[in-house]
Amino acid sequence: MRLFFEYDEVRTDFNKKDKTLVTLVDEEALTFRKITRQIESETAYSEILIKLGLKQEQTVFYRVPDSKSPNGVITWINQNIGELTQHGFELRQEQLKEQYFTDKVTLDLKIDKKKDWFDIYGTVTFGTFEVPFLKLKKHIINGKREYRLPDKSIAILPESWFAEFRDLFISGDEIMGHLHVDEHFYKVLEEAMVGYDKRYYEQLKEYEYSGELKAVPAELKADLRAYQHQGYSWMYSLQNNNFGGCLADDMGLGKTVQTIGLLTALLAENKQKQVVETNSEQAAGQLSLFRTPIPQSEPTEQVLPSLIIMPTSLVHNWQSELTKFAPQLKVAVYQGAQRAKILEQAANFDILLTSYGIARNDIDLLEKQQFFYLILDESQYIKNPESKTYKSITDLSAKHRLVLTGTPIENNLVDLWAQMNFLNPGLLGNRHFFREEFVFPIQRHNDELATKRLKSLISPFMLRRTKEQVAKDLPPLTEQEVLCEMTEEQTKVYETEKSRARNEILNKKEDKNKKTNAIAILHALMKMRQSANHPLLIDKAYLGASGKFDEIMRHTENVVTEKHKVLIFSSFVKHLQLLATAFKNEGWKYQMLTGQTTNRKAVIDRFKSDQETGIFLISLKAGGVGLNLTEADYVFILDPWWNPAAEMQALSRAHRIGQTKNVFVYRFISSNTIEEKIRNLQKQKSQLAEAFIENTDNPTKFDEETLRKLFE
Repeated sequence: MRLFFEYDEVRTDFNKKDKTLVTLVDEEALTFRKITRQIESETAYSEILIKLGLKQEQTVFYRVPDSKSPNGVITWINQNIGELTQHGFELRQEQLKEQYFTDKVTLDLKIDKKKDWFDIYGTVTFGTFEVPFLKLKKHIINGKREYRLPDKSIAILPESWFAEFRDLFISGDEIMGHLHVDEHFYKVLEEAMVGYDKRYYEQLKEYEYSGELKAVPAELKADLRAYQHQGYSWMYSLQNNNFGGCLADDMGLGKTVQTIGLLTALLAENKQKQVVETNSEQAAGQLSLFRTPIPQSEPTEQVLPSLIIMPTSLVHNWQSELTKFAPQLKVAVYQGAQRAKILEQAANFDILLTSYGIARNDIDLLEKQQFFYLILDESQYIKNPESKTYKSITDLSAKHRLVLTGTPIENNLVDLWAQMNFLNPGLLGNRHFFREEFVFPIQRHNDELATKRLKSLISPFMLRRTKEQVAKDLPPLTEQEVLCEMTEEQTKVYETEKSRARNEILNKKEDKNKKTNAIAILHALMKMRQSANHPLLIDKAYLGASGKFDEIMRHTENVVTEKHKVLIFSSFVKHLQLLATAFKNEGWKYQMLTGQTTNRKAVIDRFKSDQETGIFLISLKAGGVGLNLTEADYVFILDPWWNPAAEMQALSRAHRIGQTKNVFVYRFISSNTIEEKIRNLQKQKSQLAEAFIENTDNPTKFDEETLRKLFE
């Protein structure tokens, strides 16, 4: 901008040094007029411009500091036109191809709250022109600041609008002249309304979880830790607002029990509502014999079952946890040849449990049933939006949705999009938009603004706590059994070994050589234990899978992804070698310590010092005692040992003096096998180890009843 002054019709630039102006009045008479400039007054005008934020250059030009385009000049004029006019400045546009609108720009926004959405109405005033806010949608989404007015002049849209309203326009739909925004975009709306409507801004704040704790239902047979109580309350708050949520706590923090607490509370409330409604109808029925019958309403939430989908290996665990913590709930496992009948009777159950594979294969049946809650455990199973699993799961109908995962992002941000789109469809736009707006800017360019926007969008719907964050609420040692379902091929191998052992041990006459008999028993039991781990341990030609092996891989992936360190113990070196091969294929760094390890100290030191090495495979004999591995905070015990003291020695490698982190111990048990029986017998009879290991020279300990239980 250029500053000049006019004395009558005589014009002078501010930077001219002449204190007087001379102009020709009469050319024939050679009459001149001399004008004395008011330098002090001119200087005062210049100082006004500087106070309004302009920077003076060459005493005559004035620029908007830090403005990278000519649009900054027009925006500055729009913002300061009132004060400029008040001080007597006049604006002229010279040597420009277009005429620009230089008057004040104002925006009036209003919100109309509906049941589960918002209607946004807005008007932009450009001087005498009023334009519906929606007319600016394409300009703001595409970053185009120039907007042509009816008089052909060009208005420059304020730069701040693009940051404030772009996400709002993207999130909303144009309906009958206003912007329709779904309720789960309240965070976007909240940020857009700052400074426009404080009343609605405060109301939007009410959607945020306040931190208030919801009473734990008496029906839940569990004492929730403080962080679990908060997680349960957070999920309840989301459900109350009809939002889907992702509980992304670290592995081992009890996502399952928090979820069972939520379902227990909601089902108890629904049943109470049913009682109240039934009593009200009965009371109404007693008023008159001739009253009009109450019409049957549509099925309500109270009669809808909830569906929990998980990896096959977790079905047994969920069933066990539900029996333990909420025995009053009616639970059915949607598996096997009779599952169609289970679905027909779905209204008789509170919860149905099934696997991702069955949900995918039975989508034609399941999509016809409406559910109260649809819950995905290990929800990274739907991370690929192109997969049939993802497409099938998103076709299911439910009042509410929840996902549980310790690793919401395994490979890239698209993993996050898939899960969030399942929970709150449209929250992050379509996949193309998400890639353009977030994936490319964040993963390729570390765009801080894009990162901030994404965090703002998802933060209300995701809760993640790490072990370090909730350390005060955790006991020094947390132990959990992981029940693993064997595959069909594995079950056949195991049953064959069990039958062979039963025939050899129980059906033959008593061996006079008691020591030989004890060895035969131990050998038969070992074969069964090995096949319960992986049939490859006893048959190199085996081509099938192992349920326990897959479960160990899944848990290990969680630990590696979360940057923790884990000790993996097994009494079978072959088992550790199988895992080592699988870890190498996955690109996971590990160390292994067995009886064959010659460079023991170097192996231990590498695990302790290398942050990238998160896995230590250890055989019982080589590493059960004498190691201090407090760098690890997870311990996996792959197979139960006869002597419980041996397990305690193993976990004590991490849980010992010097450990500053909470330690999580996972025992992997193949269900319906000798492993499960060993664990049960350990709990009932602490002397079992002596009976089978330490005193094998005393066959009187091998009572027939115990053997029969082991080979059942």
